[in-house]
Amino acid sequence: MEHLAEQRALDLVAGRLPEPAASDAHAHLDTCDECRALIAQLIRTEPPLDEATPPDAGVTVPELPAGRRSRPPLERVDEYQLLALVGRGGMGTVYLARDTLLDRDVALKLIPRASSELARQRFLIEARAVARIRHPNVVVVHRVGMANEQPYIVYDLVRGRTFGELPRPAPWPKVLELAVGATRGLAAAHACSVLHRDIKPANMMLDEQGDVVLVDFGLAKLALDAEPDGQLPDAPLELPDLETSITNTGIAMGTPRYMAPEAWRGAAATPQTDLYSLGVVLFELLTGDTPFGSYGGDTLAGAVVELDPPAIASVAPWLPPELARLVDACIAREPVRRPASAAALGDALEALQRGRAFDLLERDRVVAAPAGNPYAGARCYEFGDHAAFFGRRDELRALIEQLRERPFVALAGAAGTGKSSLARAGVLPLIYRGALGGARRWVPIELVPGEHPLAALTAALAHHVDGDPATIPARLADDATRAQLIARFRGGCGHGCTAHVLLLDQLEQLVTTSDRDEAAAFARLLGELVAVPSHSLRVIATLDAAHLLAVAALPGLGPVIAPAVYLVLPPRDAALHDIIVEPARLTGRALDDATVRALLAEQLPLGELSQRLAALWPRLSASVSGAA
Repeated sequence: MEHLAEQRALDLVAGRLPEPAASDAHAHLDTCDECRALIAQLIRTEPPLDEATPPDAGVTVPELPAGRRSRPPLERVDEYQLLALVGRGGMGTVYLARDTLLDRDVALKLIPRASSELARQRFLIEARAVARIRHPNVVVVHRVGMANEQPYIVYDLVRGRTFGELPRPAPWPKVLELAVGATRGLAAAHACSVLHRDIKPANMMLDEQGDVVLVDFGLAKLALDAEPDGQLPDAPLELPDLETSITNTGIAMGTPRYMAPEAWRGAAATPQTDLYSLGVVLFELLTGDTPFGSYGGDTLAGAVVELDPPAIASVAPWLPPELARLVDACIAREPVRRPASAAALGDALEALQRGRAFDLLERDRVVAAPAGNPYAGARCYEFGDHAAFFGRRDELRALIEQLRERPFVALAGAAGTGKSSLARAGVLPLIYRGALGGARRWVPIELVPGEHPLAALTAALAHHVDGDPATIPARLADDATRAQLIARFRGGCGHGCTAHVLLLDQLEQLVTTSDRDEAAAFARLLGELVAVPSHSLRVIATLDAAHLLAVAALPGLGPVIAPAVYLVLPPRDAALHDIIVEPARLTGRALDDATVRALLAEQLPLGELSQRLAALWPRLSASVSGAA
């Protein structure tokens, strides 16, 4: 192919070059230094593309009125019926399609038949790159195929909004949630030696379940030769020899507003290149503009390459210092100053998010302080009592860490150690406030097995699964429908939530109170529910340690409960002091030192201690008011 004519190069940069000419032009750029230099110069002088333009994501399908849908050139590709054209770009054309075998809508991406062999190879490399990744924050590739010598990729159909459609500036807690999901997706891609190289708002989706999904890996690079400190593992693939020439194009790989300085210089992409682009997206969501938003055309490249970006705190001083520091690190001009990896950045963001959940709990102690007796007395502390629940911070942090990594945790301890209160008034409120990280809305569900545990489960699930609640018992009894119900519940279903945290309180009742047959059926169901990790379900159980072995012996429970046990011990010293003193302090009352010392010395079970304190509280009130 001859060198690109100036007008053709201009059309390519502006996104006006039609297929198959665009694909051939991209293929030519992989082998021609002179044309890459021309494109680099044009990017510096041409205004950036409008980010509101629908992306060539291969998955984002807007709801198009019938009159606006473009008629596909083909009616069918293998078993896929093409319904509408929804996106077009330099690497292919995206259609809304119907999978006639599985009866579902998908996104199908075609490369023009007339494109060069090099362009086809690039297209297949995109598919192989994304197909390696299995993560809820990365778009799923269902199939790669060839129809009449025309390659195609079938993607999951992601419905929702792009980051470009979100209001800006957005509240920082929401941006923090989005950032966690995005870094998880990037970390998963980088762990498979895949660099995205076109992170921008249009290629980041917030789906209908509230999950962040990275899309459009059309510029993806398989970083097979990354250095060990580049955080990409050695993962050789059976790829064509020409891959290096295809994927090492340094010029014009990305969208100008979000390109890293090294991308402008034509240097090889690294994980830090993706992190820079992510940082620009976060900067824009938090402040309303990109770091170099005042520059454009021929000044943008020079500013990005030669100037340090402004500190985000100078634009948005209300941001938490740690969040500001992380965003500033991502957009550092030198790659070595950016986070070591997407995984490391994600860990820091999630720590910030978990810390915020604990901070919210402390705020609630002020704004939601109990108006009456703050001690639970004979009952356990409930979800709504979280503001008056003290003394278990270390255990709560440990439990949240476990629940981040596994689907099931069983709190086992002796009677009187406060297991139920710890779960109900500690763990559940923290999860509800975002302690597990991500953008999901976690909805708590509580049940006690009782004599009929299946009936208790039916009542608990009645408002959280599809269909008539009266049919739940029959669906649970049938193997096929039970599997569907479990999959639906584990995946996070509608009714305003995207995830569930299920508390099974007093699980020992399965062996002390419940009908034997129902207990066995319930145990098998619980085993199936937590056997497979899920990003949308966590199960917490409390049980008396005296019955732990008997519960573990129930059918299906042994393999899942053994690694899930968390031993709850009686609180001591400073923790016990806080349990005694702090609830009263919330109401403006105080126990005298002698009473506190006496209660500490008795080392009462928590239930008995709470009853004693509840009985003392009215007298504390009279004492403070000056009454006899």
